[in-house]
Amino acid sequence: KAFARSDTLNDHMQTHKSERFHKCEHCAKTFLQRSILISHMLLHGGENRYKCKLCPKTFDSLGKLTNHIRTHTDEKPFKCKLCPKAFDGSFKLKRHVRTHTGEKPYKCEECPKAFARSDTLNDHMQTHKSERFHKCEHCAKTFLRRSSLISHMLLHGGENPYKCKLCPKTFNSRGKLTNHIRTHTDEKPFKCKLCPKAFDGSFKLKCHVRTHTGEKPYKCEQCSKAFARSDTLNDHMQTHKSERFHKCEHCAKTFLRRSILISHMLLHGGENPYKCKLCPKTFNSLGKLTNHIQTHTDEKPFKCKLCPKAFDGSFKLKCHIRTHTGEKPYKCKQCPKAFARSDTLNDHMQTHKSERIHKCEHCDKTFLRRSILISHMLLHGGENTYKCKLCPKTFDSLGKLTNHIRTHTDEKPFKCKLCPKAFDGSFKL
Repeated sequence: KAFARSDTLNDHMQTHKSERFHKCEHCAKTFLQRSILISHMLLHGGENRYKCKLCPKTFDSLGKLTNHIRTHTDEKPFKCKLCPKAFDGSFKLKRHVRTHTGEKPYKCEECPKAFARSDTLNDHMQTHKSERFHKCEHCAKTFLRRSSLISHMLLHGGENPYKCKLCPKTFNSRGKLTNHIRTHTDEKPFKCKLCPKAFDGSFKLKCHVRTHTGEKPYKCEQCSKAFARSDTLNDHMQTHKSERFHKCEHCAKTFLRRSILISHMLLHGGENPYKCKLCPKTFNSLGKLTNHIQTHTDEKPFKCKLCPKAFDGSFKLKCHIRTHTGEKPYKCKQCPKAFARSDTLNDHMQTHKSERIHKCEHCDKTFLRRSILISHMLLHGGENTYKCKLCPKTFDSLGKLTNHIRTHTDEKPFKCKLCPKAFDGSFKL
């Protein structure tokens, strides 16, 4: 073991000796430091010399009083340099920083696991015992921590002491209330340094960053797969079982997650609760509505750092970046080919079948994708829906119109890094 301070080392050295130096006169307890003994002895006398002027509480040390006062003033002077979070004590900040650095100094002596916090280690140690300490009086559930038991028991009493001032909702913890309030204010203080996305909670940001780093800490114990999120691992674990849990009442489909089932059932009822204010379209999820609105505003906040292209969604940007890196994560199981996108793999899989799915009504041609069939059928009808405002030409796709407009503007955003030439399309580059 190693320590950042000499006095901490001195304290540790006592653990190698058979006797601790500082003994309590009232009980059998011994302590490594005299200051800790003094604080302990105050408990025997029932004396807390440090009184809070804002409430009746008293404390046996000035440090504890100082930390307590900050709960009244909401002062958080200890700021994290890696994210917007701030804390009312240096120890809390130090503990938080470990979530960024990945440091886990508290090691279990019975298995290889390690933890960033001592209390988490203590909780883990209970898993090596046959009995959990904290039992609920109303049901058979047991908990590793008393705080978890208290939060659980509030559910039995229907008591949620933390009330939202903006709506009737109540919560059983301050943290849940804080996260909820951000749904009203649309505050997203946790910003990703690798893309324009921002989040209302640090955990959501941490999960998102893994989409950039490729980190997948949640590993399946039954196969070699790994995942960036615990809920995705839980979904995957169902694939090893013979039955899916969430079944649709209207059709035979089953789903791994209840949220996906709910979105699916909206399709049966024809109900799309998320309405676009700019056109009559409706959607069954907020995410789909958000993506749709960007088609009206032409907002493309997700910019590629390797070329001038920009996109209205992070997934589209992620797929595009693969055209630069050459990454092809979607592999065909019937041949050695691999693809950058899942839909391209799906199209390819049709080539292993004897029949193409999408047939033209006007000629014998067949297509792997419905979107290509629709573009093809426009040629039969002579209909080109995309009109150029600078000349009479029309086109059957937005991409062709975009490329054509550059012939008017002489815009050539795709520049070669090896010579001075530039081009009006990525394919030409």
